[in-house]
Amino acid sequence: MVTVGANVIDEELTAVLALPGLHLDVAWQARALRSGTSLNARKGQIARVTREGPKCTWCASPWHRPERGGQPSERPQYHSVQPAHLSETAGQEPPNALDQRTFHLTASRKASRMKFTKIRNRTVQIVATAIVGVLALSACTAPATTDNDTVDSTIDYEQYIGNPDPAICGDREYRFGYNTFSDTEEFAVQLWEGIQRVADELGCVEVTKLSDNVDPSVAVQNAQIFVQQEVDGALLFNVLEAAGPGQVQVLQQAGIPSVTIVVEATNETFVTNDDTADGLSAGRALGEAYLALDHEGPVYGLIGRFDGQGVTGVNRMDGIRDGLEETLSEIEILEFETNADPPTAQSGAAAVLSTIPADGIVLMSGINGGIVNSMLQAARQVGIEDRVLVASMATVNPGGLQFICQNPEYIGGQAFFPENWADYMIPALIARVNGADIGDRYVVPTGFIGRDDIADVYPEFVCEL
Repeated sequence: MVTVGANVIDEELTAVLALPGLHLDVAWQARALRSGTSLNARKGQIARVTREGPKCTWCASPWHRPERGGQPSERPQYHSVQPAHLSETAGQEPPNALDQRTFHLTASRKASRMKFTKIRNRTVQIVATAIVGVLALSACTAPATTDNDTVDSTIDYEQYIGNPDPAICGDREYRFGYNTFSDTEEFAVQLWEGIQRVADELGCVEVTKLSDNVDPSVAVQNAQIFVQQEVDGALLFNVLEAAGPGQVQVLQQAGIPSVTIVVEATNETFVTNDDTADGLSAGRALGEAYLALDHEGPVYGLIGRFDGQGVTGVNRMDGIRDGLEETLSEIEILEFETNADPPTAQSGAAAVLSTIPADGIVLMSGINGGIVNSMLQAARQVGIEDRVLVASMATVNPGGLQFICQNPEYIGGQAFFPENWADYMIPALIARVNGADIGDRYVVPTGFIGRDDIADVYPEFVCEL
């Protein structure tokens, strides 16, 4: 079952409690607290309290649609198993109304006893027990806990990560929150469809989706909404490294485990591609395509970076550079920052390409397919499109494949298959909720699709020429 959206937090609250050494995050839907409500601060985590009291992964290829089964990663610190077949996506249901009166309290570990204060002329006594140490943002926050004291020993959760099966559900249901950076960007759209598919296949998972629109403050607000909804776990898709810490801290303090992609979070499970390997793959493919030209003259590598994505973006772009230099010892690398913005990418690429000599050839790639396409438009803008070779990155069906099939400058693209990522994300989160001991990181298989190989990978794809 899938639920899209969530009710906004009620703005009726007019009083804000502020005491020295105490941070109160107010989040309830209908009414302010009534008298008799108790406040509990426990080991620096959010204590959720109500009036009733506290309650605490292409055919024969190894990376696309293979038969179910496990396969260890080449990197021992990673966990990698083969993704499952795709199926029809689940339908969407209307949003569920929030119907709890909840507020969340985070107490300073230096607080000993708090004085009395009044909310709407009602006196609430707050007592916090002194605890040694202060939780630091993200890096020093304790791992999220769950409501389960023991793990169901009859379920081997690890075997289902990458191979979702209803057997992972046991006899319970799960409510998850999903934060995405965009509702319209193609990778995000395909990922959401995958989440809906897996939720439908399992039959025990309900997912609420919220978008932060690449705004770190909204990402934190979304986490607060998930806490208010009392979700069992959260799936987090951020593309800005700055958006992660605050969001994860809110969830961890509430004892809600999460699974993240793209941006890694301390003490949380990370589902990812191998960005270094993907960059190397695209760089090598470009180098080999250039060698086939038997060109005499200078060769340049133009890389459109987005270092604001953090370590994953840096590793991906460094991988492209290393793949080019490994294949072509004489290549000159030219890099520029795109801020993951197509107009910025086009203008920045045009400025660099205007300096390329008439006998030079340029091999281009960037942080993702949209940015790479903007770089190609820059080559056309300065009139050197007949002297460029292009490799797309994070290629997605259908849009990324359309770029490749419609433009002869493309040699292909490094495909990330976002439709398969949920095969890892959801089972891993179920395992986390149940307190199972699983890996810290799971790598989703990816692969380079040459322009002549698209039909072998996606037989249903039709090029719109």
